[in-house]
Amino acid sequence: ERIRERSDRGVIVGAHSMTHPDLTELADRELKLEVLESGKLLSEKINMPVRYFAPPYGASNARVREVIRQAYDLSFGVRFGVSGRHSPRFDLPRIEMHYFRDPAHWEAFVRRGDTLYFRARQLARATRLAGLSTIQFLRGARQM
Repeated sequence: ERIRERSDRGVIVGAHSMTHPDLTELADRELKLEVLESGKLLSEKINMPVRYFAPPYGASNARVREVIRQAYDLSFGVRFGVSGRHSPRFDLPRIEMHYFRDPAHWEAFVRRGDTLYFRARQLARATRLAGLSTIQFLRGARQM
């Protein structure tokens, strides 16, 4: 009911799957159910088309994106960045708003085009992800 109310007020609603699995690990039948049925059910609930999708965990690959393409106009990934003219329509980068909890940072970014804080957050995130990948690699090497 709250989703329908917000949709009626102009909030754009997108699908996210039925049960929040890693879509890249599903068989074709389950993948289609998760992606296609979630948008269909949501569309019925809000009485309008659902045109956007965001895979759980941002996890997608070519097979997942092809299923998404069957029912949606766009899909969002988890790369922290600004979407532009040449961004892939079915793996768009996005700005995660928890990085902009301070309204002054958001205003500087949007109104004045100040990207220093934004770039610093991108670098910090990339560093953290690289560290996690290194740890996973080392754990795998030890198990060999």
